[in-house]
Amino acid sequence: MATKKEEAEMKKAAEEISEGIGEEDKALIEKSMKGEITEMQALGLENFDPSMFPPPRIKLVQPSTKGAETPGGDEIPAGKLWNTVSGESFDELECTFLKGGVTRAMFEKGEFDKPPICFSRDGSHGPSGEYCPDCEYSQWTDEPPRCKKSIEFIGITKDGEVFVIRFSGTSFKHAHRFIGKVRYSHKPLFAHKVRLAPEKKSGSAGKYWELKIYSEGIRDIDEVKELYEDYIEFGRAFMPRIQEDERDE
Repeated sequence: MATKKEEAEMKKAAEEISEGIGEEDKALIEKSMKGEITEMQALGLENFDPSMFPPPRIKLVQPSTKGAETPGGDEIPAGKLWNTVSGESFDELECTFLKGGVTRAMFEKGEFDKPPICFSRDGSHGPSGEYCPDCEYSQWTDEPPRCKKSIEFIGITKDGEVFVIRFSGTSFKHAHRFIGKVRYSHKPLFAHKVRLAPEKKSGSAGKYWELKIYSEGIRDIDEVKELYEDYIEFGRAFMPRIQEDERDE
C-alpha cells in the first residue's frame, strides 16, 4: 500500500507525462503508475525481445548458494528466500501458484551454479526427444541419479508480483504432496492460498534447508475469477520458457 506521499508523487509524475492528452487517458496513466492496471506496463519496451525479461526467481538460499546478495551487496544468509531480480529476501512468502510442471536437469558434478548439460522441459523428454526414464543418468545405481526431477511453479504474490520457483532435492516431496492435495480438492491450483517457509535440517552433509508449502485456505469465487485472468496472462505465457535459466539452487 502506497503512502500518501508516494501517491502524491505518482500523481504528479502522471500529470507530467500526460500533458496535452484527454482526461480519460490521464486517468489510465495514473492508475497504471499506481499498479492498479497493467495495460501500459510494457509500453516503451516494444523493441526488446521478451526473452530478455524472464520472470524473477525465488530461490531458497543454501550454504552452497552463490551470488545471493542484497541490492547493497550484503550476503543473504542460508535459510532465506531470495528474489534473484530485486535482491530482496524473506523469511517466508504468502502467494498463489498459477501453473506448475515437472522438469529435469543434469549438471556437471559440483557445477550446479552453471547451466545444465542436459535438461527436459516436461520431465519426460530430453532436448532431442529422447525418453528420460530410459536414460542411464535418470536411474538409481549405488548413487542417486545425476539427472534429477524438479517441480516448478509460476506464482504471484499478494502484491501482484509474478515469480518462478523450483522445488528440487529434498524439497521436491513437499511440492509433490501439495499437487496431490490440489488434484483431489477438485479446485483449480490458483484457488489455493499458500505460505512458503524454509525448514532447517541436518544430515551427513551438514546443515541444509527444505522449502515447505503450507495451505492457508481456499479463495472465494471472486478472487478465483481474478486469478484466472492472471493464469491466462502469465501461466500460459511463461511456462514454456521458465526452464531457460536452468540452474540448481
